[in-house]
Amino acid sequence: MIARLSVSHGLILLGALGMFFGNANPVLHLPLAALLYPACLGLLAREDFPFRRGWLCGLIGSAAALYWISWAVHDYGAFPWPLAVPCAVLPGAWVGLWGGLFCFCLSRLSRTGKFSLPRRALAAGLLWYLLEWTRGWFATGFPWLTLGAAQARWPLLIQGASVIGDYGISGLYAGMACLAADLARALLSGGRRAPGRGRERAFSAAVLALLALLVAGFGAWRLESMPPRDPLGGGTPAGVRTGEGGALTVALIQGNVPQDIKWAPSFQESTVDKYLGLSRMALSASGAGAPAPDLVVWPETSMPFFFQLGGELPARLREFARTRGVWLLFGGPAREGRDEGIPDGGAAAGGDSAGASSLRNRAFLLDPLGVPAGRYDKRHLVPFGEYIPPFLDLPLFEPLLQGVGGFSPGEESPLPVVRNGRGESVRLGMLICYEAIFPEIARTHVAAGAQVLLNISNDGWYGRSSAPAQHLYLSLMRAVEQRRWMARGTNTGLTAFADPAGRLWTLGGADPESGAGLFENAWLAGRIWPETGFSIYFRLHPWMPALALTMLLLVFLRPRLRR
Repeated sequence: MIARLSVSHGLILLGALGMFFGNANPVLHLPLAALLYPACLGLLAREDFPFRRGWLCGLIGSAAALYWISWAVHDYGAFPWPLAVPCAVLPGAWVGLWGGLFCFCLSRLSRTGKFSLPRRALAAGLLWYLLEWTRGWFATGFPWLTLGAAQARWPLLIQGASVIGDYGISGLYAGMACLAADLARALLSGGRRAPGRGRERAFSAAVLALLALLVAGFGAWRLESMPPRDPLGGGTPAGVRTGEGGALTVALIQGNVPQDIKWAPSFQESTVDKYLGLSRMALSASGAGAPAPDLVVWPETSMPFFFQLGGELPARLREFARTRGVWLLFGGPAREGRDEGIPDGGAAAGGDSAGASSLRNRAFLLDPLGVPAGRYDKRHLVPFGEYIPPFLDLPLFEPLLQGVGGFSPGEESPLPVVRNGRGESVRLGMLICYEAIFPEIARTHVAAGAQVLLNISNDGWYGRSSAPAQHLYLSLMRAVEQRRWMARGTNTGLTAFADPAGRLWTLGGADPESGAGLFENAWLAGRIWPETGFSIYFRLHPWMPALALTMLLLVFLRPRLRR
């Protein structure tokens, strides 16, 4: 009994460490370490109390990887540490719950009949995919810490997302990890002379090796077929398709406005001054052979006032776009319907009279004449950051809301459209902050005609933690899935460009996890190329859950049909 407990405890700890070190963290990021998590869960599914042990493993690893949530609610929500720490444990428990369900379901499936190691691995992979997909939408969805995005640091390992998506490669890697763990267990547990066992192990090893070769081979082939086009300079490599039109040159402005003063009315003018100054620098730098930016992008809620109401500050933004002859896209609060009751040009902060039920987190677009030319309202809001769920609407959580109070989700609207230097229209697939972690939102935009993806965000809440890197890796998975270039503009970092293969270009070429580029007044200008084709994943996406469920049922029923 003691030995069994020791083995189970060791697996729980090893799996939790894999979850932590496999995702971006402040110690050492080893992407392949993330595979220890499903591997250990697969072994825990063979033990007693699989749900309880799987949940505990996931809770410890996820809470550790999400440690930065405690920082945010302590620093900006004014929570004392005894209350702030559970704020990371609770989402960790939620993510861990799906690990517990994986263990429980795999344990039950394994009892339906004698499973060969490859068939058990297939069941594990399908089950992992279905659970991760469900976690992405159930109870508003929280698809953070996906197994696929954990590998995004190494583009070679995420090219499969163009075929089966982030959740799909998560399932693939989970199945491979479980097969490797089962194979190691079989080799270490004895019984080497049992009839047929040697052949099964050899076949399992061959399957595992073949899958690894397929992953690496497909990744290498796709990267080779899409040689990098440097968005920050240089020409297009020979043999590279130049896209459906000319490049769109984008200047991403990182204003680095501290979160604790962002919504203060007394800082509105200095905030506008800072963004205008950095934008002028970005435009002036285009003279040395670099193309002039067509579009200037300011991040999510960068303008902390109601632009719709007019006044001096909105007029300065219009004047900038008109005198510089550029498209200007910026984030700010907005209100649907009538605007009376809000002081002209008044602060968003404390804007109680704005009517919380009609507030939107909006991206505004001005054309080169300074005229509003489009907008996009954020549709998937952050619980406790942009709204409080009705069943938890307590005064305790109010400090977590942004200065305007609670937002409401936006409705479907036409895609914002800009023009590049050749006068060609480019349709923008907007993703505001948290929306970039949801595959279906990016796909919806591409289905509507988006030729590039544009993600604006404010990760200033999370300080110098691992959250910005985790968020960036999740975001770039959308570029790979949809075969689109992505520009990502943020308030405090990480500001970057990503190509359809998931290759990154950051401020100063810094490693996203080095801390360089965070909390700097900076700008990053580069080119992104419009695309109009669809990836295989785009076409498969609607059918994948049903296909995976059907395959899992066949795996489940086959032993029974043989009886």
